[in-house]
Amino acid sequence: MNMSLQKVSSRAPIKEKIEWAEACYLKYKDRFVKDPEILGLIHRLKKAIYASRNEMLKIGMVDECRECEEKGGGSCCGAGMEDWYDAVILLINLLLGIELPKTRYDPASCLFLGPNGCLLLAREVVCIN
Repeated sequence: MNMSLQKVSSRAPIKEKIEWAEACYLKYKDRFVKDPEILGLIHRLKKAIYASRNEMLKIGMVDECRECEEKGGGSCCGAGMEDWYDAVILLINLLLGIELPKTRYDPASCLFLGPNGCLLLAREVVCIN
């Protein structure tokens, strides 16, 4: 990947944001994984994400989202929602062990929507609101 690691604009196409995040991850991965503070923060974030998802399951939000997607047209996860993401949150997902998709599972849906829901762990607030 021959890409400058200058910050990519939040208005850049999602492909550019993904390329920046992946280039940054490849270049600095060793530093990230050796930094105890970063590792601690990533661990705390992952724990908080799973706790939040468990609460969403308990209150039935996951079922509501699935029903909306299947019966109501699923406007929340429609194509274009990926544009809300910036490159830094994509880098955070890489640090959480998530592989960023290059193609859509469903052409009418968000790039990050897979067959079982969102492929990302760290998401923009608009996606979990």
